[in-house]
Amino acid sequence: MLLLLGALPCQAQRPSFQPVIPHVWDEAALRELDLPLATPGATPKYPPATYYYSVPEMVIYKSYPGRAPAGMTDDQYLAWLQTREPENAFDPAQLRTREDWIRAGERVFYAPTSYISEGVRNGRNQWRPWFIRKKGLLEKGLSACASCHVQLKEDGTVIPGAPFGAGMPGEQAASPRNLEGDPLRDLHQRLRREFGTPWLDPDPNSRFELWPLIRLRSGMVSRQGTSFLSPQPIPDLIGIEARRYLDRTGLEQHRSPVDFMRYAALNTNGAAFQMLGNYAGFVPGGIDFKTLPDPKTLVRYSDAQLYALTLFVYSLKPPANPNPRNPLAEQGEEVFRREGCANCHTPPLYTNNKLTPAVGFRVPEEHKARYDILPVVVGTDPFLAMSTRRGTGYYKVPSLKGLWYRGPFTHDGSVATLEDWLDPARLRPDYVPTGLKGPEPTRAVKGHEFGLRLTPVEKKALIAFLMTL
Repeated sequence: MLLLLGALPCQAQRPSFQPVIPHVWDEAALRELDLPLATPGATPKYPPATYYYSVPEMVIYKSYPGRAPAGMTDDQYLAWLQTREPENAFDPAQLRTREDWIRAGERVFYAPTSYISEGVRNGRNQWRPWFIRKKGLLEKGLSACASCHVQLKEDGTVIPGAPFGAGMPGEQAASPRNLEGDPLRDLHQRLRREFGTPWLDPDPNSRFELWPLIRLRSGMVSRQGTSFLSPQPIPDLIGIEARRYLDRTGLEQHRSPVDFMRYAALNTNGAAFQMLGNYAGFVPGGIDFKTLPDPKTLVRYSDAQLYALTLFVYSLKPPANPNPRNPLAEQGEEVFRREGCANCHTPPLYTNNKLTPAVGFRVPEEHKARYDILPVVVGTDPFLAMSTRRGTGYYKVPSLKGLWYRGPFTHDGSVATLEDWLDPARLRPDYVPTGLKGPEPTRAVKGHEFGLRLTPVEKKALIAFLMTL
């Protein structure tokens, strides 16, 4: 380690960390970031840098723990919080070391872009920090990175980066609540803004009558740019620095930290500039779906905030795995190797970091030189990859690490457990999915038939091994 010597000749001083903050909204770089969409001509064109940098930067307010510290009652703690003044908690000039930047990135991770002050004192909201934007007003956030990417275990353990609600029992309706004005009109406008693909004729994402029939399992979300007909299990951010493609469909390349910074700028709730892309004349977040809104009405992360956020996310570590590496798991590893699972789910990342074409997608010749494509079609339902604003024509080969704290599984969360995934009955049209419930009570969950023909003993061993990863 390089040591800088101060006035005392034998006293080693820690070097300061002075990063060169990358320029996030580089128009040429953004054109290379995304894979083209499966529909020719629909790939979005993003707003120019002059527009992006005229959007006000987000203020990161100081946060306070959601629970009262030892020695204080809840009422005492809340009364003390009400005496606090608002404080800006992100000042790059005060960050001296890499650890300072990581801690600042954690504040960005938890910083909300919208707030609520009512009904947040009890229940599972207790882990969420308090924010003070005005003295005497205590608020909690609704749309921070942490809203989806923090998992709360039954013993109260908080796991940053892990999917919120994953593996927990329960279902939720896809229908939004508290619509203003004409509920049906507002619902249709919202669904079109979130999911519309008007360049497809007919647009499969305009079948709004199906929306109330969709039920999501815990750990899932109807993410903007996908489809309410194909919602997503919340992704795991732990270990993401080693993944070469982001999103289930490999929509954006991940070649360096600045790619992740751009991904965060495009996708984060409340500052999702992907909504302002022009998709063949359709601007999802635009006025009348055509015109960009006044930039002063929006908010964005600063380049320094995105840099700190990336350092924090890259620093995340998985929780201690409670599943033992026992003889059964060792038998499962032998099954894993024998069946050739490692060809796609290659150790130590348990992914080969490649893309696989969706059913019906013809890989363009120019893609073969630009992207890392595995020329194997595994039969997965192609809807997400072919008929949404994130549809590239591909699915990425997912990592198997952390399966024990994730779930439900598949790109649309159709199965709740690994046991369900290895059940050959899921290929039948009379199968009742254990995860996502769609308009029909039964349907086949197609794709990835590897492992379905194993014996019950082999399946049990394989699952025991996968749960140790």
